[in-house]
Amino acid sequence: MKRWTLRRRLNTLLVAWFALFLAVVGTLAAIQVAKLRAAEQSERELLARSIAGALDAILGPAMQNLGRLPQQMSELDASATGALRAFRFSFPFRSAVYVVDAGHRVLASDPPDTSPLPAGLLRGHVAVTSLFSKQEGDEHMFAAIVQPIRRAGSDYWLVAEMDPDLPALREFLPEVRPGDDIHVLVIDAEGRVIAADEHDRVFQRIAAPEIVGDRVRHHKPFVVRHVDCPSSEAGRDGRDQMMVVAPLQSAPWAVVVMQHESRILTPLLGLGRGVAIAALALVGMGVVLSLALTRSVVAPIARLSRDAKRLRDGDMKTPIAVDGDQEIVTLSGTLEDARRRVASSMDQLERMNRDLEQMVASRTASLAKQYRTLTLQHAVAQACVQHHGVEGFAPVVLERFARHFELPAAALEAVDKGGRRRMFVHPPAAAVDGLSADTRPLDWEEQKIEYLGRLQGRILYPGGAEIEPSVIESLQHQLAVAIHGAGLWSRIVRQDRERRALVRRMLGASEEERKRIARELHDEIAQLLTVIQLSLEQVDSETPAVARTRKHLVGMQKEIRRIIYDLRPSLIDDLGLAAAIESHATSSLVERGMTVSLEIDREVAGSPEIDLTMFRIFQEIVTNVLRHARAESVSVELYESDGRLTLAVEDDGRGFDVDAETEGAGLVGIRERADLVGGEVEIDSEPGTGTQVVVRIPLEP
Repeated sequence: MKRWTLRRRLNTLLVAWFALFLAVVGTLAAIQVAKLRAAEQSERELLARSIAGALDAILGPAMQNLGRLPQQMSELDASATGALRAFRFSFPFRSAVYVVDAGHRVLASDPPDTSPLPAGLLRGHVAVTSLFSKQEGDEHMFAAIVQPIRRAGSDYWLVAEMDPDLPALREFLPEVRPGDDIHVLVIDAEGRVIAADEHDRVFQRIAAPEIVGDRVRHHKPFVVRHVDCPSSEAGRDGRDQMMVVAPLQSAPWAVVVMQHESRILTPLLGLGRGVAIAALALVGMGVVLSLALTRSVVAPIARLSRDAKRLRDGDMKTPIAVDGDQEIVTLSGTLEDARRRVASSMDQLERMNRDLEQMVASRTASLAKQYRTLTLQHAVAQACVQHHGVEGFAPVVLERFARHFELPAAALEAVDKGGRRRMFVHPPAAAVDGLSADTRPLDWEEQKIEYLGRLQGRILYPGGAEIEPSVIESLQHQLAVAIHGAGLWSRIVRQDRERRALVRRMLGASEEERKRIARELHDEIAQLLTVIQLSLEQVDSETPAVARTRKHLVGMQKEIRRIIYDLRPSLIDDLGLAAAIESHATSSLVERGMTVSLEIDREVAGSPEIDLTMFRIFQEIVTNVLRHARAESVSVELYESDGRLTLAVEDDGRGFDVDAETEGAGLVGIRERADLVGGEVEIDSEPGTGTQVVVRIPLEP
């Protein structure tokens, strides 16, 4: 949106004040015109009512005299002519006086041979008629007072006519007219002029006769504006007429006062000319004031605006000086002072900006350097974490070290706990003369790596390189910890291998011992029991002691066979792992009253070592169920999935908290056996929800 200028605002205010002045003057003029019109209308209404009252005062006695006239006539025939003549010259209806019977015949008249009025105008009561013609097409018209008479049972009418051409009323109206611009007329209910101050208007119709006739008949005064004037001057006057109508009470006539409205407003014309002159003077004063304000206010402010814009655009060198009134000079001085201060501040800001840029550049370089250092330390830390051995992280560390400091080559020597030294060089194919376990090239530098006071190795790099001490110190610490940890890891791996070998030998010895004990029980004890059984069968006497001996001997034979089976089930060698697990579950769990659900895949096939390991694990799980679970049902699953042999045993016993309780010897043995063949064990249990043990052993070691 475009903002207003000061010049435009001032001119707008002047125009607004001028418009407000004209509006106020126009409003006052309109109010004055309305008042003047109301006063003139009241005067015209008073004039019309006064004239109507005067006419009523003339017509009323005439009608009364006409009503008494029949009393003066003994007969209604030619003998009544004298009475009629005496009456005719006593009031305005003097054109003719006559008596008419019901057959519309004139019985007596003065002057003689007077033709009667139309029969339709005869009424049953005294009445004054409107204008009428005695013959059709005759333009000459009359008005009359009709008085009904009743004699000897017959109806007669006494009629007094008035000819409007006669001067009876015509001479009366000019005398009551207050001025030449006001016209007075007497009209009938049809709007025809009966009498007028100008005789040429008689018999003419005024405007809106349909409105006039109804109100005249009902004796209602009214005012009509903008009507045609029935005058020879109508063409000049047009429809600029105000008509005040005051009906008579004694006749269906009305007095009409007409005047041009423009003449009513004549007193205001002088006021209008004065207002126009004042408006022109106001316009001239507004133009002069606008020019003066433009010169003294707008122009200096425009110059100040241009200087301020130049100041905003960055021109701090051009002085600001504008002449004018005291306020303009003060504002100009204030802007000039602001320009000087801003120019000084700009200089200071430029200096501060240059210093800040230098600080930012220095800080950025420092941060970039720290970032590169942190990147190097992070890469070294990642390499040391990802690789447990020195041979794994040493090449990565040397590559990042050489790249960080832009070295052509670098070396790392690691010393283990036994004093054995290993040298790693970057790049791997680089051959550095004079670089060995005990020496280094003359132009190379070294940094020792120590941990807890013991030498772990050293870092070697060409001399002359810009190596930050803080960086090399952090690398020394990282590498010392990493090399020490690599040594510890090597020992742990070696010890774990030795432990595995020892456990494997122990388990192998245990299995051999199981085989030996099973073989001795079968070959010696079982045979001895058989000999004893045969000897008892040769005894002839059957005493209670012999019967008990035989019973105990049978039980002992069964127990010996069970022990031999537990030590080395022959089903594993004969029928495989699936049959051995099914047989052991039946003999150990079903015989104890438990419900056993078996889902065993008989097609699974593993190595003898895997089958034996899985069977021993199953034996240990069954032993734990019998000792601790207090279960009623057990589910056993054996299947192969994703190259692994899976055994899942689940019971509905009391369960235990896996996280809270330490594992007993049985669970430890299970994990040890599975770990020897690369397997894993998952135990899921909670108090009151039973226990599930899942063992997975890869078929390929």
